[in-house]
Amino acid sequence: MCSTFLALMLPILPAVLSGTSDGRRWDAALVLESEAGEFSYPAVTQAADGLVHVTYTWHRKRIKDVVINPAALTLRPIQSGQWPQ
Repeated sequence: MCSTFLALMLPILPAVLSGTSDGRRWDAALVLESEAGEFSYPAVTQAADGLVHVTYTWHRKRIKDVVINPAALTLRPIQSGQWPQ
């Protein structure tokens, strides 16, 4: 996986997670939310077991915690500013 891991884009839809190894070139990692709604106050932490927790306010109703195994992600290049399909 990459050494510098995440950029989280909220409240822009789709809400996405990106990764980088050099801070210049970013790769697509994961779409967190693709349907309309309010997503805000994101936080990203990595637990001692290596899993990454992405928490954010979900639809102004709950706090959502998405648990990600970084080793299971497949990074894809973002080309011309377009998220890969």
